[in-house]
Amino acid sequence: MLEQPLSSAQCISDLVTEESIDEGLESDKWTEMFCQKFIGNLSMRSLIASFVLSVLLLNFDAFCNSNGQLSPQELAPPRPFFPSSSKKYLVDYYTGNDAEPRNLLYNSEIVIVMYYAPWSRRCTRARVIFENVARSLNASSDISFAAVNCFFPHGDCRKSHKTYTYPVIVAYIGKQSLMYTGLLASDYIYRWISRLRNPVRRLITPFALNSFLDEFDDAVIAFFHAEIAFAISYEFQQYIKAALIVFQHQDLLDNVGFAVVTNSSLAMDLNSSPKTWIQLRSWNRTFNYNRSNMTAYKIFEWVKKQALKSNGLQWINPEMNGIAKSEELLSVLQHGATVVVFVDRQVLYPHSWTVSVVKQTIMEYYACGADLTNQMKSRSDKLDALVNERNQIITVNSHKCQKTGAHIMEIRKCCMIEKNFLVSRCLQCQSKKGMDFSESGNCSQLPLFFYNTYSSLFHNVPCLSILSILSEEQLLSDCCALLISKNHRLDISHNTFEQCAKYRLARNLYHNISGSAPSTCYPFDATSVTGLSCDKNNSLRFIGVDSRYGDYMLKRLRRPYNGRTVVLIVDPSTERTFFMQSEFSRHAFRNFLRAFHSDSLVPHVISKVPQKESGNLTHDNLSVLPSTSANSFGTDVNSSEDIVVFFSGGNWHGPSAAIIHVYHSVAHYFHPFLKFIKFYIIDVSLNDLPSQFQMDTLPAVLFFPAERKSSSSRFPALVPLTVPNLIAFIVTRCQRELRWQLALFSCSLLCIKKNSIRLQKIAIIIRNDITLLRLLASSSYEHSHLFLHLIQRRSEQLRSTRRLLKTMSMPKFS
Repeated sequence: MLEQPLSSAQCISDLVTEESIDEGLESDKWTEMFCQKFIGNLSMRSLIASFVLSVLLLNFDAFCNSNGQLSPQELAPPRPFFPSSSKKYLVDYYTGNDAEPRNLLYNSEIVIVMYYAPWSRRCTRARVIFENVARSLNASSDISFAAVNCFFPHGDCRKSHKTYTYPVIVAYIGKQSLMYTGLLASDYIYRWISRLRNPVRRLITPFALNSFLDEFDDAVIAFFHAEIAFAISYEFQQYIKAALIVFQHQDLLDNVGFAVVTNSSLAMDLNSSPKTWIQLRSWNRTFNYNRSNMTAYKIFEWVKKQALKSNGLQWINPEMNGIAKSEELLSVLQHGATVVVFVDRQVLYPHSWTVSVVKQTIMEYYACGADLTNQMKSRSDKLDALVNERNQIITVNSHKCQKTGAHIMEIRKCCMIEKNFLVSRCLQCQSKKGMDFSESGNCSQLPLFFYNTYSSLFHNVPCLSILSILSEEQLLSDCCALLISKNHRLDISHNTFEQCAKYRLARNLYHNISGSAPSTCYPFDATSVTGLSCDKNNSLRFIGVDSRYGDYMLKRLRRPYNGRTVVLIVDPSTERTFFMQSEFSRHAFRNFLRAFHSDSLVPHVISKVPQKESGNLTHDNLSVLPSTSANSFGTDVNSSEDIVVFFSGGNWHGPSAAIIHVYHSVAHYFHPFLKFIKFYIIDVSLNDLPSQFQMDTLPAVLFFPAERKSSSSRFPALVPLTVPNLIAFIVTRCQRELRWQLALFSCSLLCIKKNSIRLQKIAIIIRNDITLLRLLASSSYEHSHLFLHLIQRRSEQLRSTRRLLKTMSMPKFS
């Protein structure tokens, strides 16, 4: 032990005291183990410190090499946004590359592109909508659909476009690009595309001209000589471009239509000028475009200016990137009394009976001349004819489209694409086997090399999708049946396919497509509401809202849409709203307008019925505030007790929730005196109150004294709402008896007993004084009136003393 290495002995000699050396051999072993453990810990700490220092040096070197910038995390590769089943009618450029408009227009005349961001919730909702539209127009060869991921950083779309909101839907027509600004719904997008495909109609016959004038409230007609129109002159190009610009605005898309007349004799019926002209026609007015310079934007501004002069039905739609609210609706309602019609619009099949009735009534309401009666009658008959035509189209489509399957359309498209190659093969098959393909025959008995030679025919996308369902032999037989034998099962026109796709889309969107008129029909009546607006200062405006997408106002008014037409009048001057209570009809709608001008309508009041209080919430230490509503507010306030009402902004209102405990504390303090005072709470976000009770700031506390409700007072807004302040506010205004009850409530039984004895003595003294004063009054006739006045005064004091004694003798204080 004495010959250990120098380092260990030195360490031991440094750490071991003289006292431990005297203890012997065991102490030396313990000291040696402690020293070795200490040195081991020092080595471990050095190792950890060296590792941490190395990591820091490596990170510092990487930071210096990155020029002071942190290296971004590698992005995950993009994935397809649309399902694989949509490849048949929609191309998803999910990488954001190879989606330039000039490349997309190689396959069709019109391309509809949806620029999306995969993370956007709105894009996720729009995915199904856009896919439904693309599927419905799959049979149309003049239009194609594409979707582009415009958020992937490495994509060309992100580099070339600055998009701050998604999705963005754009239509490319040649060099013209048009952005969709309407409602994000399948039927509205379908309607917009339909107008873009045929922006300007060509009118050849007088019947076509009259039908066009009947269809649109504002019909724009232009005359171009045939050689000018067919040569695509500058003026004609500008006219078409103006129509496309108009269709970008939803308020004009609803009512404005464009047409061109190239027949000089037909044009003379509208305008005698032999030169090019443009007119805008409605049922009672005509405007001529008198500017010499014919540019697209000038034509658009002229059409917009003239269309806005119309007093017809104006449709309000929620913005594309909005959910429910519409700033346009708010701006219209602020200008004057407005009739709002909530109706299931069904834009795929316009001219429904309800919309037709509303338009006819508006026409009658604004007609301020006796000479317009015949024109109104003619226009009403034309609108009714459009309703009947709509119902016939729906009926025909419902029967026709049941026999047309979706796979038949795909088979026909495949066969028509490969028509030039299939005809010779089908003739060869027919000559070898002598088959009639209109029957169940096929080419399955031909040698195998026949199919091997021609199997490469079906290499296009429509055919490949069919081959996943049918065999090549069956597909070839079906094509031969269509091309050779003219099988009517497959020989369906392109227009029929498109109409059936449109009908299926409408059937999936609308609850009841037909929307026929009721059994009781009221015809045109020139004496009903004709000219009703002419002598009124508060003439009404009319707007329509598609109830399937814009029922926010009805929800706010606690009248959710139930599938039926809802009509209401909003009067901002009186801040009142009136609902048409009866079911919609022509007669009821007319009576509703007349009742408004005669001030016989009852305003609608938003009133939330208070919830019933549970019976197990009657504990003495539990404060339960009864709720009042707009309907019961007047009854609750006009009671025989003092009333205190807390005006709350609702559960979402932070200031109300922050101080409601103060109101609860005060209400609990007055709980023993419910005979004299009651406390209520009302949620003003769920109840419409009269204007005198509409507070500029919330929360608020109002006190209504008993028997003096007109003398109500509000808790001062500048005074902090605390328990002492609110109690002082109530005590200074409450009944006198309640004040006595409060004073006595704080007195002990011994205090009550002593005060009762004292009051009894005071009552005896007052009675003795009254007796003495009566004796003096009877003995002194000169000063009798003075004694009588003193007697009356002491009598009042006696009555007050007795009332106080009666109060103190109540069981509460006995």
